[in-house]
Amino acid sequence: MILIGNFLRAIGAVGNLIANIYIFLLVIAAFISWFVSFPVHPIVRILYEITDPPLRWVRRRIPSVYGGIDFSPIIVIIIIYIIKFTIFDTLYAYGEVLLRRGLIGG
Repeated sequence: MILIGNFLRAIGAVGNLIANIYIFLLVIAAFISWFVSFPVHPIVRILYEITDPPLRWVRRRIPSVYGGIDFSPIIVIIIIYIIKFTIFDTLYAYGEVLLRRGLIGG
C-alpha cells in the first residue's frame, strides 16, 4: 500500500507541476503576443510551438476572439485547472489515503 500511495502522490505532484509550468508558459506567450507580431527569436518560436497546439484546438471549436481580444488562453487555462483539480489532486489525495491506511495497518 505504501508503494502505491507514494506512486500516486508522485504522479499527482508531477502532474500539478507540469500543469503549473504550462500555465506559466501560456501567460508568457499571451503577453509576448501583445508586443511581438512576428516571432523572430528562437525562444519565442519554441514558446509558440509549445503553446499553440491547444490554443489552435480551442480556436477551431470556439470563436474566442471578441473585439480583437483572444480568449483562447483563458479557456485553455480553465481546462488545465479542471484537469488539475479532477485528476492530479485526486491522485495525490488518494495516495495520501493509501499511505495513512498502510501506516495505520488498515
